[in-house]
Amino acid sequence: CAVTADDGVLYVSDRWNHRVRAVTLGGTFGTALVAGDATSGFVDGPTARFRYPTCLAVAGSGDIFVSEYDHGTIRRIAADHSTTTTVAGTGAQGFTNAVGTAARFQVVWGASIDVATGNVYIAEYNNVIRKATPGGSVTTFITQVAGTFSNPTGVAIYKADLWIADHGNSAIKLAPIATGTVTGFRGGIGNVLKLVF
Repeated sequence: CAVTADDGVLYVSDRWNHRVRAVTLGGTFGTALVAGDATSGFVDGPTARFRYPTCLAVAGSGDIFVSEYDHGTIRRIAADHSTTTTVAGTGAQGFTNAVGTAARFQVVWGASIDVATGNVYIAEYNNVIRKATPGGSVTTFITQVAGTFSNPTGVAIYKADLWIADHGNSAIKLAPIATGTVTGFRGGIGNVLKLVF
């Protein structure tokens, strides 16, 4: 997964090397390490470690939010890349709506941030969409019954809508952020894994 920010940098989740990297766009091309040290782990602070960082979302502040596939966590890398903190999750998989490290996720795939509110929306492979507020409060935004998902793997926000890559159904589904009600979809488009706007 990769996302661009207003600073003209492409941020990349180097999943198999357990790192987040930055690629400079335009002018002199170059790459730099943002966080992680190629060793799998669950460590916050200036010498952070990740385990399979899956998707990234950049907030208006420049903070980078990282979803971790194996640990079931949402982590935050400071805008100046000086430190990493855990926003939600414990490093152990589960399914609990709570605040901060009391919350648990199953297999976390895509993540996207609503820059207007700072809320992060998370696609979980167990057929739900979760929401984490800037304060780390985690709730279920769309249930499996309401979304009729089959392994959603990506989310993206465009204007006031959440677009969801429904991998198992080979479909793109749409839900207004204001309601969380799945209102439309386009199916039969093949193997949908990620969405980025």
